[in-house]
Amino acid sequence: MKEIVKKPKITTRKKAREKTDKQKEQVKPYRKRRNKNKNSATKHKKKTDSQII
Repeated sequence: MKEIVKKPKITTRKKAREKTDKQKEQVKPYRKRRNKNKNSATKHKKKTDSQII
């Protein structure tokens, strides 16, 4: 009985991991692009401000 009880828990965890992996794949690229754009813009602004002063 113990083996039968353990098996469905493992499968549900695997399904949950697959769902989270799919969600991460969909979300990550957008976040990366936004962060890169923000970081590059702030870096350039800081450089120009320091050069002008």
